[in-house]
Amino acid sequence: MARNLIKARPLLRKFFRDLKGAYERDNPRTELFITEVDRSPVRQLRLFCQGRDPKVAGPIVTWKDGFVNLSMHNTRPLSSAIDVGIRFGRRVIWTPSYFRKLGKYVHALGYGSRIRWGGAFGDNPHFEIR
Repeated sequence: MARNLIKARPLLRKFFRDLKGAYERDNPRTELFITEVDRSPVRQLRLFCQGRDPKVAGPIVTWKDGFVNLSMHNTRPLSSAIDVGIRFGRRVIWTPSYFRKLGKYVHALGYGSRIRWGGAFGDNPHFEIR
């Protein structure tokens, strides 16, 4: 799992800097951070197995297997997707209402024609290039 934004396409790097600045300005005491940028096919397959294979606990989190059906995180040489998290103090917040706020920034910051928010298809922390 890579969290280094340098592994994302330049548009996503700029978008994340703009998103982070606007979100943190509007939501004091919160921090927006990267949770994942690029993924190996093996990591993607593990996520795909989650919730499907009894040996891999947790809910289904992706429909992309990383080999036949690639995720935007699997694009090379640079990722076409990022996942983010929200921290309030030391506590990471996964509450959907906080992520819905993030989705609104895509258009407000002028990225609506180039960036798609994952909340539109059930993946709230995800942003990808259209």
